[in-house]
Amino acid sequence: TVSAEPNNGWEFRDWTENGIPVSVEKDYTFTVERDRNIQANFELISNIELFEDEMMIPENYYLSNAYPNPFNPETNLRFGLPESSEVTIGVFSITGELVEMILNNVSLPPGNYLSKFSGKTLTSGIYFYQIFASSINSDKNLRKVGKLVLVK
Repeated sequence: TVSAEPNNGWEFRDWTENGIPVSVEKDYTFTVERDRNIQANFELISNIELFEDEMMIPENYYLSNAYPNPFNPETNLRFGLPESSEVTIGVFSITGELVEMILNNVSLPPGNYLSKFSGKTLTSGIYFYQIFASSINSDKNLRKVGKLVLVK
């Protein structure tokens, strides 16, 4: 019996053997009579996604300027991780109040990511987004703040 336990921000999807789904239960029991290649698959619980070529790993951490900015009602935040990292991204009002936690200490593999941020429920004004990414395997990290302008 094998068990699948997702990291924070992830959910278990299924078990596959040679790319073929074999179970959707977190605990999977099977008999070993020969070599087998069983893989647990997980999905990120978030509005972020990998973009461009998933195999293209950035050399350094980065957070691009939001685009479009000013925006109404949605903008895109792009960031890159050169290695597996714990990532937190929040959006704050001009007074420092947290208006949305996009990611809260979620483990992500290296790659380039896109997060769509919606200001539908917010009033026009200036907001700030902050990312903190800390490598799981080294002392590399990124802390950056950017400005958003919502115009309705």
